[in-house]
Amino acid sequence: MENSINGSYEGLSIVKASEIRDLVAECLATKTNLLIYSEPGCGKSSIIEAMADEYFIVQLGAASLCEEMINGIPVHNAATNMINYDKPDWLVKILENFKNDPERPQILFLDEITIARPEVMNAIQILLTARIVPTHPDDKLPDNVVIVSAANTAEDTTEGCELSRPLKTRFVTVRMTNTPSDYKQYVMGIASDVMPDIERLLGTERLEKFVSDTINDASEHWCDNTKFYGTNPRTLMNYFKVCNYRAKVADNFTPRMADEISKRTIGHGIVTTNWANLTSENISKVVVPQERKDNLPTTQDILMMTDVDELNALRRQILNSPKGTTKKAVEAIIKINQRVIELNKENN
Repeated sequence: MENSINGSYEGLSIVKASEIRDLVAECLATKTNLLIYSEPGCGKSSIIEAMADEYFIVQLGAASLCEEMINGIPVHNAATNMINYDKPDWLVKILENFKNDPERPQILFLDEITIARPEVMNAIQILLTARIVPTHPDDKLPDNVVIVSAANTAEDTTEGCELSRPLKTRFVTVRMTNTPSDYKQYVMGIASDVMPDIERLLGTERLEKFVSDTINDASEHWCDNTKFYGTNPRTLMNYFKVCNYRAKVADNFTPRMADEISKRTIGHGIVTTNWANLTSENISKVVVPQERKDNLPTTQDILMMTDVDELNALRRQILNSPKGTTKKAVEAIIKINQRVIELNKENN
């Protein structure tokens, strides 16, 4: 992969979101800093935050930075009549991490660096160059720290500044793309956390199908700036979150609702047919409040079961029964889903 640092975005190396983790490791090993450009909403911050499984993440939002946040708060020493500086919180955190676990690498993440205030740029440059803050020169960043910055491209920044050439040359600089296949892999890993109520109603397999098919449908409009929002990881994540909420609280979650949600979170309807195909067999039935007198497993029966395959077979049996949409059947299905999730967590 060729890296290029210059003032033109067209000249930058294009990398996939899935390559960022390797790039960070490369910069850590070579003691270089990494700057990631991309369009808004492509998941720069989320990708770095997801690396918390391997790194300590210490984040500074550059948009809200002031000199005191980087250098520390000035404190008047009455005894000496001099100004001393408290150590900034982020530096304290990094030094504590290193003391507690010196083998675990750390990321100092400067988000939205191009909209940092001009008065803090000098301190940022010293940090990038000498790996110190001017007010605490003895507290150099440990070798297990890599500095990563992220920024939107200039055409997508309402305010801010172009980085100076001396500052740019302190970075390995890339332009990131987040393709539908990259994003699908990421969401598959967190789908249960983002959409627990849809998973509870549909089961893990159908939740994964929903994610996969939705992103496939969305790929036609991926990062399409001609739309009001455009489809990208940020807008799709909003869509998934709102869908989960409506699946939890609505009396009848219809494809029309999904279409309206997609229009206000993504900017266009993309998944109406997909959602209808996925939910016509499950959610549309689950929410019908009918009564039945059929024999169903009790809560105790379900809790006593320890085989996931048997639980899944029982759920299918209830769903496929003539009266599988009654209120009591729905309650049994929900309890089965909860038991399956519990067993999967125990097995992992």
